[in-house]
Amino acid sequence: MAKRASGSPRRPRNPIAKAVRTPLFKMRVVADKREREKQRLARQEKDHRPDKDKPEDG
Repeated sequence: MAKRASGSPRRPRNPIAKAVRTPLFKMRVVADKREREKQRLARQEKDHRPDKDKPEDG
């Protein structure tokens, strides 16, 4: 099936998808922080966990 000779495409292009491909949008993309967040949560849990090495009073 060949392309249509003239006229606009049957369905208009997605303006959001078009905007995502522009250099302006690429400046707004942030680095993936999933690994960093996992490490932060692990440290936080470690700090709040009671130590099992300490002898209990009583």
